[in-house]
Amino acid sequence: MPFQPENIVNRYVWEQFKTKAPSFYNAYPKTVNGEDLIPFFPAGVGNIPPEIIEEDLPYIVFDKFTRVRTGKYKYFYPIKSEQMRYTIYGGTLPQYPDADGYRFSPNYSFDRYGFTIDLTSMITKILDREDHAAEDINEFAGTISSYSNENYPEDFKYTFHCINVFQSGYAESQQDV
Repeated sequence: MPFQPENIVNRYVWEQFKTKAPSFYNAYPKTVNGEDLIPFFPAGVGNIPPEIIEEDLPYIVFDKFTRVRTGKYKYFYPIKSEQMRYTIYGGTLPQYPDADGYRFSPNYSFDRYGFTIDLTSMITKILDREDHAAEDINEFAGTISSYSNENYPEDFKYTFHCINVFQSGYAESQQDV
């Protein structure tokens, strides 16, 4: 299965949660074959596994949009500009000890709204670093064994150049952010 840009970014963010939000990361057990169950699901009805909803675990729904090229790269087809939208749905989390400096801790009284805000802020800190985030994601992509395999077609590999983050909705008017 070819990796799309959103697969790589989602895997990168999930890998960052391993150290920055272990209570979220550890709430999801490994799959039968030992791989991470990454709780980022494409938008659409029925894409969330029922056990995640039944267990009231937090999860992230994403959607992707290809933007129109403008400026000096308008007619240069290899350069694409893509946009993703994350919607974070807060659920309950078992309490695990977390990294210093984050509100995800055993002493933090759980608040669904506060949790979604914290996760939103964390994703922003992870991704809103423009060229630096793109470099980190490119480096991370090289660690994905199936993607970095010499048999993986070069035509399906991506190089990220700049990552920007913005909020597309108002937090106070949404049940889940």
